[in-house]
Amino acid sequence: MKATLVFTSMLVLCLSSAQAQTGTIRYTAEAEIIWAGVDRASDLIIQLKSGVVEKINLAGKRVGRYKFDQVPTLIDPLDGAQAFFYQRNFGKYGTLSSDLAFATLVDLEPSLAVTPWLAAPMLHELWIVDAGDFTLKKTSSRCSAIAWEVAMPAIVSHNAEDLIYMKEYQNYVFLLDRSAGIHVFNSLGKFLKTIGEKGISYFGFIGEEIYYTKGGQLILTDLYSGEVRTMALLGSSQFYLLVDELLYAVAGKEIQIIHFKP
Repeated sequence: MKATLVFTSMLVLCLSSAQAQTGTIRYTAEAEIIWAGVDRASDLIIQLKSGVVEKINLAGKRVGRYKFDQVPTLIDPLDGAQAFFYQRNFGKYGTLSSDLAFATLVDLEPSLAVTPWLAAPMLHELWIVDAGDFTLKKTSSRCSAIAWEVAMPAIVSHNAEDLIYMKEYQNYVFLLDRSAGIHVFNSLGKFLKTIGEKGISYFGFIGEEIYYTKGGQLILTDLYSGEVRTMALLGSSQFYLLVDELLYAVAGKEIQIIHFKP
């Protein structure tokens, strides 16, 4: 993974009224949407302020719903067969079934971390951000022990409230720090670089690119070449999520599913 940016290209995405009339599907959630992500099957997973999680397919139909007693700290949509969730206040993590009909709950082993701020899934194990000593930890023995831990570099905020999301993708760990950007670590926990800048509220992946929105633009960075391309966004949605030739635009309770070729 190279840290050097190769070049920047510009693509324009026009969310105009004409486009809204053709090729756009709309869906209205039952409450305000506070987080959104896509799974590998291209379905949209939305987290509502009420604690409800919904799955919306490409046709704009709800195909799953689950109600949590308390809003989860983190959701990872994974591959569509199941979704991961972490509940910091309860010290639990688990999975949701593909149709979100039921959840499997597991108690996080208390000895794993002093203050387990974030937990994200990997194959049979977990990545944990411990806000007690600001370390990144990787579990072993099916989440019953710590394989190793590394201290967070100085560039990572030591105000835990700034660390809002974490996800493993293509053997890298991505930690969203709203005070600095998206920190990237390798599979051994070695810090590699920071993508973007402060003020980013979410990120997503499409192929070998990571993307986020900033200043009215959708910014995509190639994970390996460092090439950056941008899309100008005419609209004010909170989340823009990409799958092949399709965009989910999410704002408030409203979702637009827009077909386009970037």
